[in-house]
Amino acid sequence: MAKDTKMARRKDFARIVEAMEQAELWTAGFPCQDISTAGKGVGITGKRSCVFFDFMRTVRLVRPSNILLENVSGLFSRGMGEVQSELAESGYDAEWDCISAADFGANHIRERIWIAAYPNSQSNISYSLRKIFSKNKMPRGNSKREWRGPMPNISRVDDGLPARTHRLKSLGNALVPQIAEWIGQRIMEVENGND
Repeated sequence: MAKDTKMARRKDFARIVEAMEQAELWTAGFPCQDISTAGKGVGITGKRSCVFFDFMRTVRLVRPSNILLENVSGLFSRGMGEVQSELAESGYDAEWDCISAADFGANHIRERIWIAAYPNSQSNISYSLRKIFSKNKMPRGNSKREWRGPMPNISRVDDGLPARTHRLKSLGNALVPQIAEWIGQRIMEVENGND
């Protein structure tokens, strides 16, 4: 029975790797608890955040053409050197930026590091990625009401969470979907030559 289980796992893994080889862009947000200022500050080698190194082992195995990573701004002081080293040792160059939710009209800061990486043999992509993170292309000034969406027609409830502190706690270290969407749109624009 154990031999059959191992064989099934190998087949599953082979199917997963085959599917991953077809993807042009891999995205990943590895656990931030060890990196975040709200955590214990162990850094990227901590029990949770070290998942990044597992991700990089898979990158070296499959060699995707583009990678987009996301994490908290604490990564700058608690692991960015390791991320850069792992990418470089794996044959990738990278560009990065720290983007705040407030840049997209949110009423909170929620800064996140976004890292775009590509095989270092593709030097023409480097120029394109700098254009992806171009600040003059970033949308600004959406109203807070527009950012939050329409309010439900229920008395004293605007989003189902009782108070601001509970709402922010429920978000944890979540990324802002509007930023991920914007980066995705920018990547498509640059790839299609519409920049």
